[in-house]
Amino acid sequence: MKPDIGELQELMLFQTVREDTLEQLREISKVLLMNKTELLFSEKAKLAHAYVVLSGNMTVFRYTEFGQKRVIYLLSKGDLINEIVDDHDIASINCEAFEKSRVLAVQREGLLQLMQSDFALTSCLMNAMARKIRRLYWQIKNTIPLKMEKKVAAKLWKLCKDHGVETEGGIRIDLDITAGYLADMLGSSRETVSRALTELENLELILRQNRRIIVVDRSRLAGYFKSL
Repeated sequence: MKPDIGELQELMLFQTVREDTLEQLREISKVLLMNKTELLFSEKAKLAHAYVVLSGNMTVFRYTEFGQKRVIYLLSKGDLINEIVDDHDIASINCEAFEKSRVLAVQREGLLQLMQSDFALTSCLMNAMARKIRRLYWQIKNTIPLKMEKKVAAKLWKLCKDHGVETEGGIRIDLDITAGYLADMLGSSRETVSRALTELENLELILRQNRRIIVVDRSRLAGYFKSL
């Protein structure tokens, strides 16, 4: 199935790209429908496409040497999933659907040719990769020795910023985030993260309602994980 040109124009990733370039991009693209936990690609697979999230959310992860899943990114609409590098087409990560999602698959070789003819497209893709690098810096900053409660608080603060919806009781993280998924994000166990969530509830920093986490006050939560 080909993507709709209007949908491509709506993506922040392609906001400054010429319309004729988008038309050519559409011709070398297709839309993939992904079910929850369905694998898009696995580590060391040869990739012939660049992937962009059209709707839903996608999880990018790796396995540790002990076989533990470690989430690197939770990507949303408009996010570039894999790198576009001219001499490297082997996946260094795994990617699966966090929930029912739609993904744009663009032929890699055709995309590289379009990047040569339209610098605006090249710039957009470089900026997308730069944003992912900055997100990694933020994650590294928060890997310093901290109590698990503070690590969980920092992760919830970021999720609240990226996926938050204002409600009367605070800001709801509009994702079905389980203790197990948070554990995969933080490289910990589900039991340890569950205890940390209970502690944050006891401190009245968060609420858990209908499989959703509500951050009562983002400023208070930030103050908590930044304090010594």
